[in-house]
Amino acid sequence: MRYVANGDAMSVKHWLIFLAVLLALVACAPPPPSSTETDLPSANPVEAHPTDTARPFSTAPPAGLPHLAAAARPPRPTPFQGPIHLAGEIIEIDNQQIALYGAKLDGGDLTAHFIIKNNTQSELTVSQLISFSAQNPDGTLPVTDIVSCPGFAAPIPPGGVEKGQVCWTSFQADGRVFYRANLFEQQLIAWRIPSAIPEMEITFQGVHLLAHFQAD
Repeated sequence: MRYVANGDAMSVKHWLIFLAVLLALVACAPPPPSSTETDLPSANPVEAHPTDTARPFSTAPPAGLPHLAAAARPPRPTPFQGPIHLAGEIIEIDNQQIALYGAKLDGGDLTAHFIIKNNTQSELTVSQLISFSAQNPDGTLPVTDIVSCPGFAAPIPPGGVEKGQVCWTSFQADGRVFYRANLFEQQLIAWRIPSAIPEMEITFQGVHLLAHFQAD
């Protein structure tokens, strides 16, 4: 019985020592940081302005810049400033000879007749879209009509002579038609399509043609 009582006394003593140490540790522990100490200042503080109000979104361009619609509008082409050749005139360029020998203008639809001689040693391909173009007096561009006109159906052989038709829509009287001898040729051959040209007879490399021009 005495051994047990002493054991109980020792157990109580141990518990008292443990509680004393625990209380001492709690008392010595530093207090938890406050919220004001953990909140770091912002690198770029934003000052509140109670008078600021939400501004409506504006689609207007910045001051000093042109209107977006006007800036996106393509510029109007400038009228051709080069030399203008006469209908029926035989023109030589880049080992080729070409002449405009007929035209018909009907309500803005132009049909132009050309004859070309190939003086090169290889075949000459003539394209309505690449070789020919047109421009109205106000600088606007007519539209090439590849459906109504056959153009030059086949390549022109060396030394060969071929006739072909090229058509445009939205063409205006006194407009210009152009021919480019090849893709690398910068010079354009230009003709003016007047409101009326009398018939004329021309001889092109032994080919006799009655040049006829008609306009509405």
